[in-house]
Amino acid sequence: MKITPDQIYDRYIKKEQSKEITIQKLLSIIESSDKTSERINGLHVLGKLGLRNNQIYDTLENILISDENEKLRIESIKVISFLFEERAIKPLIWVFYHERRVNCLILIISILTQFDNSSVLEFMKKTIRSIEMEEFQDSIHFLYQKIKNNIYNLKHIGELIKSYLIITRLKKVLGPIRFEIENGFIIKLEFPFINSESFSWNLVRNVEDSLKEITNLQQLQLKLNKIKRFPGFITRFSLLEILDLSNNSIKIIPESISNLRSLKMLNMEHNSLKTLPKLIGDLEKLEYLNLRHNQLYYLPESFKLLKNLNYLDLHGNKFNRVPYSIISLNSLNYLSLGLNTIKFIDQKIINLEALKTLKLGGNRLNYYTFNGLSQIRSLKELDLYDNNLKSIPSSLLDIQSLERLSLHNNQLEKLPENFRKLINLKELDISWNNFLDFPEVIIKLKNLEILNLSGNRIEKIPDSITELNQLHQLNLRFNNIRIPNRKFKDIKKLGVQIII
Repeated sequence: MKITPDQIYDRYIKKEQSKEITIQKLLSIIESSDKTSERINGLHVLGKLGLRNNQIYDTLENILISDENEKLRIESIKVISFLFEERAIKPLIWVFYHERRVNCLILIISILTQFDNSSVLEFMKKTIRSIEMEEFQDSIHFLYQKIKNNIYNLKHIGELIKSYLIITRLKKVLGPIRFEIENGFIIKLEFPFINSESFSWNLVRNVEDSLKEITNLQQLQLKLNKIKRFPGFITRFSLLEILDLSNNSIKIIPESISNLRSLKMLNMEHNSLKTLPKLIGDLEKLEYLNLRHNQLYYLPESFKLLKNLNYLDLHGNKFNRVPYSIISLNSLNYLSLGLNTIKFIDQKIINLEALKTLKLGGNRLNYYTFNGLSQIRSLKELDLYDNNLKSIPSSLLDIQSLERLSLHNNQLEKLPENFRKLINLKELDISWNNFLDFPEVIIKLKNLEILNLSGNRIEKIPDSITELNQLHQLNLRFNNIRIPNRKFKDIKKLGVQIII
């Protein structure tokens, strides 16, 4: 019966066999076993026991130089550097120049940076001199200045080399990528659309080991890449601030996303999400969250903990009411709930004191559901298109802070006289309604800059239109309007772009 490395270890610890016999038995397994796992375990036990002599050194060196198995070479790199320390520098440098596997190269650099001596420094300098990629040149110059002034950090130089190795690997596997380097660190990665059904598989299987070596990544863009599962390696990037996984087919965000405590922007637009992780509230620094066009119908309770969130897009989901957990988000200034099935607005929406933009188009709202909105004194932009409204809710006319109002594609036939209360309105869209006449009350909106009346049945424009001194765009398409040449010229003289 064959003896295993673990059994050899136990016998040595129990003093049932000598050091010499232990070494010979372990080396025999390492050199001749037909099982890779057994050979790797033999190397691991050698390191754990701290056994060292010239025979062990020669065996490890031979594996480094000639063994075809990458996992075995990686374990040998670890063991030879642990057991023989600076004596391992020379073979490690030799292997670096002849090794092709990036994971081995990265490990060698990580180990060599632990030995701050002249031979390692010269090797590092020679290595960064050989880097021709333009994006690295500023960082190389920066590090050379530090070396020149003898204030360098060997680990910092090593990080630049590792960054170069990682980028080279990613380009080879994935093709063109965009990236940014800052002081030798990869801070931004962007994988443009890659037309391959196997991209997500290649990404996870072929480059994950390289990606996990990136320590300072701040921005990662993986949009339009046919990814079906949230790549788990992402949650290792503790400094990540911007993550874009939009336009993929991801169904689940793992709870481990809570590890991304530095995250400020998350874009999951156009995926297949039905729920969010319960720990989403742990992303305390999150400011921007785009969940547009998913299949969400509720938000977890912890969502209310996102106190720094100022932009939230839930357009095109399956909400039938304003999610209660967003009511306490006092920093929120942009909220899009368009294209859901919302029927009423919770009165508590008035708690959103910082809200400036509210998009509610494409829902099932009616005249009686808007009372709470009039209390949001900060509101400047409101979208109510495509809600089958037949009249303007009077409570909306109390939102005097409004600067932009969209009411297109409803069933409106007239505007109430107190519409004039919207004195700060700069942009008004009442296109694709049922207006037969130009709403005269609009003339009272002296700050109006853009007016869209397209898609109605209006036949004439009043002379008083020239009283809108701030107007610079007037859309009259798809009406029955005939503007006399004189009036047309008078309006044009005011600098108004007429779209007809």
